[in-house]
Amino acid sequence: MSFQRSVLAFAVLFSVLLSQLPVRADTSWQILLQRGYEQLRLGQSQAALQTLGNAVRANPSSLDARRYLAQALVNCGLSRKAAEQMELVVKSDPGHAADLCVLGTAYFYNGEAEQSIKNYLCALQADPALEAASLGLVNAYLAQGQTEKAQQVCLRALRLARDEASASRFLSRLADIKQRLAVAPPSIEG
Repeated sequence: MSFQRSVLAFAVLFSVLLSQLPVRADTSWQILLQRGYEQLRLGQSQAALQTLGNAVRANPSSLDARRYLAQALVNCGLSRKAAEQMELVVKSDPGHAADLCVLGTAYFYNGEAEQSIKNYLCALQADPALEAASLGLVNAYLAQGQTEKAQQVCLRALRLARDEASASRFLSRLADIKQRLAVAPPSIEG
């Protein structure tokens, strides 16, 4: 029994000593980034916001930390701040379709449809088959009442769909749009 207590006491002492060792500055942000990503994956956006904010403060040049922070910000309803983070990412590393798509989403949730459309279109220039950008563009056009343009985007995306599931999502979106067109009140010319 005393041997087990000694081993347990040693294990506790060792873990306390390990916890007091300083984390190397060049890796602490990576640990925070990994933890923040995991929190995002588990749907813990508030916790991820704090963790990823710390990662960005620890390494302001980490574009991945800023990307994940932007996603946490969008998830928490802070789309303006998300757009600011993604603007920095896109400025530092332009032309990535996924980054432009996230920026478009941040603008969309911030009520800036024109900026949203601009970024979704740029994303689709970089990757014409990027489903998230096409769906975002459809939503932005619909928010502006541009139903025909939304329909055109759906048809184009349907032709470029990478798999059956993607095609099914665009077919469903087309059906929604056609239903909107069918029940739209006639325009009154004055």
